[in-house]
Amino acid sequence: VPCPLPLAECVTLRNARAAGAPPTSPAGPVTVQRVVCSRGHFQVVGQKIQVGRVHARKILDVTVDDTHITVHDNGEPIRVVPRTTTQEITRIKSQAHTKKRKIG
Repeated sequence: VPCPLPLAECVTLRNARAAGAPPTSPAGPVTVQRVVCSRGHFQVVGQKIQVGRVHARKILDVTVDDTHITVHDNGEPIRVVPRTTTQEITRIKSQAHTKKRKIG
């Protein structure tokens, strides 16, 4: 967002400093964790991926590359899916890791 103040007023601001470089995205693939729902699917970068009910309630590692999404269970690849979205990765771990689940 551009600064709404003219340059002459920006110079007179107290404790003002120049902005740093914008954050950069990682160069290589990013690995995230997702919890598979009871129906056997999960969502990453806005894309739903079906892995089957066999993996329900498991925490899987997902490697997101520019062109493919690879799903790993205990280090071995389960599924490779072409990436159809261009969204950025905003969460490394899903919210299910931190929520307290009701028992009983």
